[in-house]
Amino acid sequence: MGLLVLGNLTLPWDEIDMNVQEKVVHSETMDNLYGILCVQCPFFDDGCDFAAERRGEPREPVRRDATPCGGFLFLGACIDRGSIDIQALNQVI
Repeated sequence: MGLLVLGNLTLPWDEIDMNVQEKVVHSETMDNLYGILCVQCPFFDDGCDFAAERRGEPREPVRRDATPCGGFLFLGACIDRGSIDIQALNQVI
């Protein structure tokens, strides 16, 4: 879902560092992204261990300490670096 949203943003792409190595997103960014991005994702209700764990679902098998998808991590890293404004995401979701 994150990469689909990224395609809807009108950004100066040559100014965004696409070499994202971070696998950790700041907790505030994670909470904000979860609230605006994950809830729109087709895998939110079924198929995402990260979302299921955040909701506290007891379904099995839920991978404990599940990480978000690559699109989420990429957008989160861009937000944390200041390359993308989270308010811009709100406008395209």
